[in-house]
Amino acid sequence: MIEAGTLRRLDGEPDMWYGRFTRYVLLGPDRSLLQAYNRQRHTEGKSAAKRAPSSWDEAAKRWKWRERAAAWDEEQRAALMQQEKEATKQMLHEHLQAARAVRFKALQYILKGTKDDKPVEFSTVEGAVRALETAATLERKTRGLPDYMVDILGMDDQQLIREFQKTAGAVLGINLDDGPEPFEPAPPPASIDDG
Repeated sequence: MIEAGTLRRLDGEPDMWYGRFTRYVLLGPDRSLLQAYNRQRHTEGKSAAKRAPSSWDEAAKRWKWRERAAAWDEEQRAALMQQEKEATKQMLHEHLQAARAVRFKALQYILKGTKDDKPVEFSTVEGAVRALETAATLERKTRGLPDYMVDILGMDDQQLIREFQKTAGAVLGINLDDGPEPFEPAPPPASIDDG
């Protein structure tokens, strides 16, 4: 089995064949000996051949080109997967920061507050509420939680309002529990039966 560090030169591997192996590896996972051979011919100003000579096949077997190239491909895949994982983690972090910033601004507007005498940038309460809902949805999705988690958690309206007051109070640095009674949501409108 070929270990990591597959582009290192093997003991006794001639310079010429090591250079050809390196070019072979860099052709990518769909590489072939003929492709590598024709690249070599091209650098020498020669036309493409229909077959690689037996010396290339013998060198590839002796110096384990296929095994080393497969190990190289696996190293590259693992490195790309790690980069993708890190990029995804960074993206989720940025989405979470954005959601929190929007949530803060929406809560600030809804509670008619400002911070450091800077105006809040929503033109309507409806816009702030939509921003708050969007931020909450984005934050839940960023954390991998489906939107219906609130239902699963079984919070009733009063629990949600208390949670909102706690969060808003923490964001704005005030204690909303000392104020008037918690907001009571209006009952849903009676349905109209067209008969």
